[in-house]
Amino acid sequence: MGVAILCLVIGIPLGLFMLLRPKTIWWATESWKYKDPEANEPSEVAYGMQALGGLFVIIAAVILAGLAWSTERDKTAAEAEQKKKDDWNAAVAAYKPPKPEDRGALPIIGYISKPQGKSPRVEYEVFYLQPPNVYPADYKDFSYQHKGLYQCVTRVRGYAPKT
Repeated sequence: MGVAILCLVIGIPLGLFMLLRPKTIWWATESWKYKDPEANEPSEVAYGMQALGGLFVIIAAVILAGLAWSTERDKTAAEAEQKKKDDWNAAVAAYKPPKPEDRGALPIIGYISKPQGKSPRVEYEVFYLQPPNVYPADYKDFSYQHKGLYQCVTRVRGYAPKT
């Protein structure tokens, strides 16, 4: 951000000075070289070209400031994203999954297969009974639902079996 401000603070006043006062610049920088500076003074076209150069200086200062500003913003965004990735990787590395609990085979009531359009993949909706004593004692009875208290559903996506 500092480089962008520096480009604007230096480039715009310099460009405005070149744009608005080209004669003053010539008299300050070039007239001392000649015995008769008035005889060697440039034409109005030359002053116009110097003023056009001032306009280009202003445009260049604005473009450079914009580039410096966006580069700085990209750098901070990349640093923030890298910090998120590092935090995520640290959390994943620190995670210890619980030991698996063997509940035996679950009785499957049935399944429904749903083709996924023209894809060879199929979505299976599997219905099974959940073993008793899975819910805590204060579990409310939701048996009014059409699937009953101990019925569970899971979805599995996979490729259709070859027949």
